[in-house]
Amino acid sequence: MEILIERTMFNAANVVEKLLADKVHFDAIVATEDVLAVGAQKALVARGLSMPVVGCNNSMLADCATPTLTSLDNRLDALCPAAVNVLLQVLEGKDKMTPSTTTFEPFLCYRDSFKE
Repeated sequence: MEILIERTMFNAANVVEKLLADKVHFDAIVATEDVLAVGAQKALVARGLSMPVVGCNNSMLADCATPTLTSLDNRLDALCPAAVNVLLQVLEGKDKMTPSTTTFEPFLCYRDSFKE
């Protein structure tokens, strides 16, 4: 099930609360951003529930959450400088030398919110 919401912790918590109130069964939560995952996790913790929760971006919020949040690190530390370099090459007219694709392998940072 896919649910689209505005990107706030409050909205994510409200959606999880509604799903739980409606007795919708789910075994895990995967959010597109850490802030949404933290909101979802807060709703679970408030009800005394525990299940895998995964966010995305591996932001500071992942370490600050209780329990700490498992998060997909999309490698912004490598992606942003590479994007700037490509842009500079294009602006300098060197776009023929610029690779058409660049791949950065993401990785999952396992923390307390993910139980195997």
